[in-house]
Amino acid sequence: MKDIKMFDCHCDILYDLARKKMSGIDNRFESYHVPQLNSSIIKGAIWTMYSPDDFDLIHDLNVALGEIDMKNLKDFDVILGLEGLRNLKCVED
Repeated sequence: MKDIKMFDCHCDILYDLARKKMSGIDNRFESYHVPQLNSSIIKGAIWTMYSPDDFDLIHDLNVALGEIDMKNLKDFDVILGLEGLRNLKCVED
C-alpha cells in the first residue's frame, strides 16, 4: 500500500488554523498539522474554510493562509475550498 497516494476530499484545516490563531495559539500548522500530514498516507487534500457561524469568511481565510508554510510538507498537494458561503460578503461598487 506504500505506492498508493490518498487524497482527502474534505479537510477543515483552514477553519482550525484561523480559530486557533484568533484565540492566541500560534504555530498550529507547524506544531500540529505538519507532523500529522508528513507521517500520513494522505498526500493531498481539499482544504476548506468551514463556515458554521457568522464571521468574515475572507478575513479568516487570509488569517489561516498566513499560518501555512507549504515548504514544511513533503510531496503534498492542496486545493483550496470554501464551505458554507453564507459568510461571503458581497462587495458593492
